[in-house]
Amino acid sequence: MRKKTESIHFMSIKKALSVLTAAAIGAALVSCGGKDGSSSSADSKQEDVGTATTAQESKPVTSAPVEEKPEQVTTSAEKIIEAEPLEYVEFTQNIEAQEGLYSENIAEREDETASGGKYLIGLSDGWSYDAEIPATQYYNIVLVVNSPENQKSNISFWINGSEYNSFTTDGSGKFEAIGFDNIRIEAGVSTIGLLVDDSEVGLDYIIITASDTVAKMDLTYKEMPQLSNKKATAKTRAVYNYLAQCYGKNMLSGQYDTVSTTAETDAIYSLTGHYPAIRFGDLNQYTESDSYADDVENAIEWAENGGLVGYVWHWADPMGGGGYYSKGAADVPEEMTTDFDITQAVTELDIAKIPISDLEVMCSEGGITPQCLAIVKDIDTIASQFGLLQDNGVTVLFRPLNEAGGGWFWWGKDKDAYMWLWKLMYRRMTELHGLNNIIWIWNGQHPDWYVGDEYCDIISADIYDDGGASQLSAFLSLHRISANKMLALSECGNAPDVQMLADEKTLWCCFGIWGGSYVIDEYGNYSQEVIPADKMIELYSNNIVICRDELPDFNKLAEEIEKADAAQAQKDKENNESEQTKPE
Repeated sequence: MRKKTESIHFMSIKKALSVLTAAAIGAALVSCGGKDGSSSSADSKQEDVGTATTAQESKPVTSAPVEEKPEQVTTSAEKIIEAEPLEYVEFTQNIEAQEGLYSENIAEREDETASGGKYLIGLSDGWSYDAEIPATQYYNIVLVVNSPENQKSNISFWINGSEYNSFTTDGSGKFEAIGFDNIRIEAGVSTIGLLVDDSEVGLDYIIITASDTVAKMDLTYKEMPQLSNKKATAKTRAVYNYLAQCYGKNMLSGQYDTVSTTAETDAIYSLTGHYPAIRFGDLNQYTESDSYADDVENAIEWAENGGLVGYVWHWADPMGGGGYYSKGAADVPEEMTTDFDITQAVTELDIAKIPISDLEVMCSEGGITPQCLAIVKDIDTIASQFGLLQDNGVTVLFRPLNEAGGGWFWWGKDKDAYMWLWKLMYRRMTELHGLNNIIWIWNGQHPDWYVGDEYCDIISADIYDDGGASQLSAFLSLHRISANKMLALSECGNAPDVQMLADEKTLWCCFGIWGGSYVIDEYGNYSQEVIPADKMIELYSNNIVICRDELPDFNKLAEEIEKADAAQAQKDKENNESEQTKPE
């Protein structure tokens, strides 16, 4: 059995402090003379450790320009990870409450709505049952419980001595079914238990059923998915195709760097001998007042050296009045919050393709609000940076308006306003600014906030856990939102357990470990405070995780796509001419 400890949420105080730490690191690195965060690097160039053998043995290796590298201090032999074979065995068992082990303080009570007309009440001393599990596989467990009317009670659900999850009854006074799906339980005797904080909680029965969800899951594409933007550049299509080809078999490694540095990615290289496949950055400084920004220059250099580029955008108050967190967000420093109201920006007018000069006139005449104009100006600011990336042949994995469903950012105040903003940004960047180098990542953190398949290319979750936890529940939740999209672990605070992900068939298309104090200390050196060195080395030294030196040459792949497009266009032209010359 694997304990379910993942939480799909944003650890606001921890991450907020990490952001502040990262800012301090950036300042320290610049003061040490290293814009790239390599102040602790050796003066001499170090040769790369070579390409590791992976499951994708046929993929080409990027021919990257020579670059200055930080000192490499550790290498590790590649570990071969193979998914544990899983065979589905049908099984269902109904367990009446009276069949379990419980103290004499627990009473049996009659109720015509209960199974068999009776149930147990008074579970404050605990209840357990030793279930004979026929095979190591995944199981769904349903608990049928009740609590007095208008009294919500907390119940802790345990498996084999460890708390698996907890929940609160609805206080309806009626029996309710609480389900937990896809729990991995080993063959043999497993003890299922309940602990409650209320002597009036009742248990009717439990059902254990074998689940075939994981056994049947197949993430490989029978037909390659298409980007939402049909005008995407050949390079962007090449990147997306590669992700789709790897999906379900490999994961691309990713690391967030402190803004305007390569501190974290350099630390990863120094420790593991590999750079991550994706360097993730933050666009926050480009739309903050009195803030110097040059991170895109780092992104261009990273791409020139064969890596992929990703960006999140922690978008500060568009009116310049504060940070990006909503007022009242739990445990967030006041200087990082804002009272900017996104609902005041929404307009029914289609402004996606209207030039900013015309919008300024409309605002002065009362056609749109100042909040709306401020939002569009910021979008245009970011669009100009993406235009620079496009001019340099760089594809961007872009994750805007992140974690909206949590409500802790200003763009998450209202679902309808968020939908309006996402579609405005998407259309303005693609239709007005002609940005065809973007792979759009949706990260709304709630299915009700999904923008639709036509407005994104990848959907993702941010998971901050203690490490080694199952991510199956989160993965399946996203898969239910859209089975057509690849799934990404867009933020995490720990090294993913690759063996577990392989066993559970939940290999994300990529992952991104948050930066700052999650990875480095105040001097930019690798820190083991969150992720032990051996765990990080193992993460970067196996046949599943793809590193930068293992990526293909996307420029060559783009050339192949362009040739295929030209050949298809010529064929279509000839077919059209043939149709036109046919006698009537």
